[in-house]
Order: sequence, then C-alpha cells, then structure tokens
Amino acid sequence: MKIFKSIKWRLQVWYGLILVIVLAALGWTAYRLERDQLFNRVDGELQRRFAAVADALHPHPPGPDRLPFGHPPPDGTPDDIAPPDGPGPREFQLSSEAAALFDSGDSH
Repeated sequence: MKIFKSIKWRLQVWYGLILVIVLAALGWTAYRLERDQLFNRVDGELQRRFAAVADALHPHPPGPDRLPFGHPPPDGTPDDIAPPDGPGPREFQLSSEAAALFDSGDSH
C-alpha cells in the first residue's frame, strides 16, 4: 500500500512500537516490585510467627529469678520427665502478643 510507504506513517509505527515496549517494561517492573514487596511481607510475618512459637517451646536463658542450667527444679523433678500416669504432650503458653499473631481475624 502506498500509505505505509510515506515517512510519516513509518515514524508513527515506530513511535507506536517504542511506546508499547516502554509501557510493557514499566508494567513488568511494577509487577516485580509489588511481587517482591508481597513476598517480603509474607516472609516477615512467617518469621515473627515462627519466633513466637520457638520462644514458647524453648525458654529463654536463665535470668536472676531462674535456676541455672543443670540444676533440678525446686521440687526435684526434671521438666522433661513425664508424670507416672503416662506420657503426655508438653504444654506451653504463648504470650498475649504472640497469640495475637495467630488470630483468625488477622488484619495484617
């Protein structure tokens, strides 16, 4: 066709292609940035929840009010021995702040 042989139409087609490429690159960059930000938020939330459970399962090192490692508890029964009526699961308590991380109505 004669219309596509003019320099004006050729420049418009080139400008259109350049515009499409720039818009696609911008969209791809925005997608990647949002995706990385979302992954970082999810990773941070998982790390906070894991740390809360790990702290509840493994108590902190002895403080001034706790006995040092290797000493039996005051009643003479080690913590890790099950009572004579049978083995049961070890119970642990989460702090109210840590328990809030696991609420089903989480607004994070």
